[in-house]
Amino acid sequence: YSRMKSLVRDERGISLLELVAALPLAVLVLVLVSMAVTNFLTTFEETKLYVQLQEELFQAVETMRYGYTKKGVTDEEGLIGLITANSVTIRPDRAGITIRPIVITQGASEDNYKADFYLTDHGRLKTSARYNLLYYYNQPVFPSGDNFIGKDPQFKITSLRFTPEIASNDGRVFLLGIEIEAMVRFRERASQQTANEDIRLNTKKIKYKTSVLLGNT
Repeated sequence: YSRMKSLVRDERGISLLELVAALPLAVLVLVLVSMAVTNFLTTFEETKLYVQLQEELFQAVETMRYGYTKKGVTDEEGLIGLITANSVTIRPDRAGITIRPIVITQGASEDNYKADFYLTDHGRLKTSARYNLLYYYNQPVFPSGDNFIGKDPQFKITSLRFTPEIASNDGRVFLLGIEIEAMVRFRERASQQTANEDIRLNTKKIKYKTSVLLGNT
């Protein structure tokens, strides 16, 4: 009899009072789980964008190193890049270069072959080039897309500097230094945030520095 009585007592279930008492704890657990998931997704997305920034920046340097491919212009030509350069001229502001290769096309002038890489006012790296009678202008090198976060570009170069690390007395460059600082924006600036808080909380920067030997010099 006592065993049956105990069994009946154990099968009473959860009372309304116990359910009401447990609700705040359940809500708290649900909120914590939701916050953890949201934080994970936010961190994951920011990490993915930062990796994309690094990859696109590396690819931009490789494009300057080996040359930019443009269908209809460079199809039958050797690309004009730093590793094939006969000479490189650095612009006075150090944010752009002009590359001239060794011209092997019979009868072509050296002035008919050149490629420019330069930073625009909007933080984009672009290129223009002439391949004898063919041209291309203002082609984007970095970033690859036109994504914006509010009014600001999602990816942009904040600083670009070319330096002659090894050069002759007459200014002929043999080893070119490249320093780039680029930034990715994750979200818009909140109305209550200062400019410094915006940079610290909503963006992330990377600095890339390398040197390229000009093979034909």
